[in-house]
Amino acid sequence: MTVRIALPPLFSERIGGRGAVDLTAPTVRAALVKLGESYPDLNSLLWRSGDVVNPFLVVFVNDQDIQSHDGLDTPLHDGDEIVVVTSLEGG
Repeated sequence: MTVRIALPPLFSERIGGRGAVDLTAPTVRAALVKLGESYPDLNSLLWRSGDVVNPFLVVFVNDQDIQSHDGLDTPLHDGDEIVVVTSLEGG
């Protein structure tokens, strides 16, 4: 199944200015791993250690936070859109 991953500007700078990437993957985890394999410069932004997503990122599938579903194991379907956003700190 083909899905689209929409990326924040910090990420798009590392993949030639593109704001989104289309790829095939069965889960969010597989999609992010594949993204990192295709664009190794993104791995330091995507992952904290091992397969733990950087805590400053929030990942959505079709406008739903993956944490309210199965986290990184959230299944994907053809045409789904993964949106990666950076969370803001401060107060």
